[in-house]
Amino acid sequence: MGKKMRLLIVFAFLVMVGGLAVWKFSSRIPPNPSSIAELEIAIENFVSKGQVPGLSVAVVKDGQLVYSEAFGWADAPAELPATPETIYHWWSMTKIPTALAILQLYDSEQLDLDDPVGRYLPFFEVELNHVPNTSITIRQLLRHTSGLPDTMPSMIG
Repeated sequence: MGKKMRLLIVFAFLVMVGGLAVWKFSSRIPPNPSSIAELEIAIENFVSKGQVPGLSVAVVKDGQLVYSEAFGWADAPAELPATPETIYHWWSMTKIPTALAILQLYDSEQLDLDDPVGRYLPFFEVELNHVPNTSITIRQLLRHTSGLPDTMPSMIG
């Protein structure tokens, strides 16, 4: 299978997953809300039914922030209310757009998957078993075969 076909399959998957999420949310929003209050009620109902723990919404028009509000909780269990400034932990959700962007750069021949990560990110330095390793490749990161440990358990305790 060619690289363009693989990229097309990844893109189709992203569109499908993203489309399902948007459909699930948009199917609960009035088609033509008559006011911001009506829109906010729909979003609050969406959050209160457990579809998502919380979310922050921002609307920018002509380069200016015209609306900013948060709904629900910034964490789970619900202890910290969401705010417009909340930074949400996406965890593995960022893998999909990151892989897509990398494959687009590869497809346009702007990078090689077998190049060391340090070639593009000079600050990327890791130490595995107390030995510096500067030869981790982009392909290894994409395949989870770089030898980097899973730091999540130590991050969340």
